[in-house]
Amino acid sequence: MIANVISFQHPSHKIYATLSPPPSDLDDVIALIFSGSTPPTDDDFKWTPMLVWHKKVYEALSWLKLNHMDYADLNISLKNLMAYDENKPPVVIDYQKTLGGRPIEAHSVHDMGVLLMEFVP
Repeated sequence: MIANVISFQHPSHKIYATLSPPPSDLDDVIALIFSGSTPPTDDDFKWTPMLVWHKKVYEALSWLKLNHMDYADLNISLKNLMAYDENKPPVVIDYQKTLGGRPIEAHSVHDMGVLLMEFVP
């Protein structure tokens, strides 16, 4: 799998007094785009860094609330947190089919279009 991240400056449109936000709020700011010869499978999703593990997120938010003065009045919403699926990314997933071959991002700067084969004596 080849992965790329593109980040654009985006003004924060909401200041949350409650975390985790409802999953529908993430669609306004994050999308996950897969490209390749086949759509992503459940096994592909396991390799993304976009999964939300309820216990880990709850522990992190609880730690922040106790240890960081800016989060002291934070409300932790277990209802919102439990709405996230632990097996799929909580954002819009878009799939773009490619026509095969290596994507341009997989080529080195010195690649002249010739695929080198490994020589096995």
